[in-house]
Amino acid sequence: MQSSMNWEKLDLHIENLIPGVVLLAIVMSGWPIPLGSLSGHEGLLVAAFVAIAYMMGTVANVLSRLLLDVVNRNTFRAPFMRFFLGYRLENANASRTEINKRFSALITAGLSCGNSRVESEVAKRR
Repeated sequence: MQSSMNWEKLDLHIENLIPGVVLLAIVMSGWPIPLGSLSGHEGLLVAAFVAIAYMMGTVANVLSRLLLDVVNRNTFRAPFMRFFLGYRLENANASRTEINKRFSALITAGLSCGNSRVESEVAKRR
């Protein structure tokens, strides 16, 4: 009986792993973690490092997205939309709240359209 792992279904995202590796390296350089008891288990050390790095990268991506969304919503989005898409806006003098509401509705529509290719592209570009 041969068991092989289906790596396509694992769905690892490199955009979570790379920042996590960098963050973990920074943390380990300033805060030495005693890993001496695991020195004979290289496979376990590698698995622990990758798992911790992936989790740190995921948390960092979520926090940065939350921060960037708040900053973007309250500062840059409305002026940029007016400047670059003014001719497409129903009301060129729309308030920041109206523009943010319309933007959120379009993102929601793109993320829930049922076409996985469109949904992944909207999520990536968001």
